[in-house]
Amino acid sequence: FFFFSFLEDAIDKGTMIRSARCIASFTSTRVACNHHIGGKAILAVAQNLPGRTNAECTTRATLISSREARQNRHLSTQQLPKRGFAKYAVFGESSVISLSPILPTYKQAGAEGVAVDKKGRMILEWVPRSNDNKSWAWNDKIRLALSVEEIGLVINQLPHFPVEISRPLYAGQDDDTNSHFSGSGPVIGDMPEKVFKAIPGEGATITLSIDYVKDGIGGQYGEDGKTAPIEITVQVGEFEVMKSILKESIPFLTGFTALMKLSEEREIAQMGTSYNQGRFSGGGPGNMVPF
Repeated sequence: FFFFSFLEDAIDKGTMIRSARCIASFTSTRVACNHHIGGKAILAVAQNLPGRTNAECTTRATLISSREARQNRHLSTQQLPKRGFAKYAVFGESSVISLSPILPTYKQAGAEGVAVDKKGRMILEWVPRSNDNKSWAWNDKIRLALSVEEIGLVINQLPHFPVEISRPLYAGQDDDTNSHFSGSGPVIGDMPEKVFKAIPGEGATITLSIDYVKDGIGGQYGEDGKTAPIEITVQVGEFEVMKSILKESIPFLTGFTALMKLSEEREIAQMGTSYNQGRFSGGGPGNMVPF
């Protein structure tokens, strides 16, 4: 009884216990009981202590393992956040530019499969300074969402060649980022285009600008009456960080990384099942490389 009390106190203090011995006996008989909960085994060995049966050992092991499982679930709930917000921002004298991803969406493919429904994009967001120059006018931000192909273009061209990407604006909706804005606006033909430019400068700097252009004239009114242009000059180190983020994001935005991982985990699980059933042969059609 003293040993069980000591064992419970040790677990309450967070001690990692992989095996627990409980002593039970009818005369000098030794009994062993194994109890599995959540993939962990607690071994109870009966030896030379009257009044402890095999059933009592199993019950005690169950209580210990259940308590440990509850503690682990509680810690997991406390430590793991529900969502992550990836973002990188560069602050200039008159504006801020930031990168943040829109993750891909998925759809069911067949009875058990999953495939990419819409590829993700990378949002470029410009925020100007407020009129009093004391803060940032977050409500006046302008966004442009780069497709994975446009990300590839930016990576390939900069910092040696300029890049220009334009978007049509639609009345009542900014189709670029799938976000609605309040004004009904004119008909489609009267809306300006949203134009993104990246211009290399001296000292390997890059000027990144966003503007509303109509008939070749910038500074037009855009969504919700927003005005442009907004531009920022990023230094060589800042641009290298942005370029690295853009490049590394492509496998994630295409869904390639997630689906590769899913396929890999399934192959490993199937291999383990075949091995346990005595049917593992070390390879199969899924592992053959076509030449």
